[in-house]
Amino acid sequence: QNGAGSSGGGSATQGPKTPSTFNEDATGVHNWTSPISNAGAEDSIYTVVSGLCGVDGGYSNKLQISNLGFSIPSGATINGIAFTVRLRAPATGGSVTAADKEVKFMKGGNVVGNNFSRGIDVAWSSAATNIIFGGSTELGGTTWTSSDINASNFGFSISAQCSVYDGVNQSSAAIDVINATVYYTNASASIYNVFYDLRDVLTNLLKKIYYK
Repeated sequence: QNGAGSSGGGSATQGPKTPSTFNEDATGVHNWTSPISNAGAEDSIYTVVSGLCGVDGGYSNKLQISNLGFSIPSGATINGIAFTVRLRAPATGGSVTAADKEVKFMKGGNVVGNNFSRGIDVAWSSAATNIIFGGSTELGGTTWTSSDINASNFGFSISAQCSVYDGVNQSSAAIDVINATVYYTNASASIYNVFYDLRDVLTNLLKKIYYK
């Protein structure tokens, strides 16, 4: 479901929005299957990667989504980006499970900025869980314009790895849906804020001169 968002004064949001383009960056050891477009809707139909634990490195290719359909107004200030991933690690026997490996935003079709991975010790639950990467004030270590967000190649990249290996069993990771929300301030509101800040500075300066 793609949310239109909301606006309160100068601050506004768009989302959550789901992707319509899905790619797999084959830099890992194991493929996502079932197919990868299953990550486009919350319907308990998953895209899955299996065989994550073992002697072969135990990590997946990067699952990448884009074409989110944002329409952020021109000149808006981007305050934060949040991607919500509904994920789980299906039970496959023993104590094996999965974890984040690399989790990054995508700008211009390329992975950029900070890695939001929670680390190998933070195991995915066997029950479907919504995990938020980013937030209302998180830009992922880079800068954004409305054009970057509105572009069809703005998106998200995630890979999974083995978290706990019991020496025998293999782990799987599954993703139901990935959606995005963007937090921003309209350009007109930004201009007004500057005006009011300048007004306050001048008022205080005149008071100091008058009472000197």
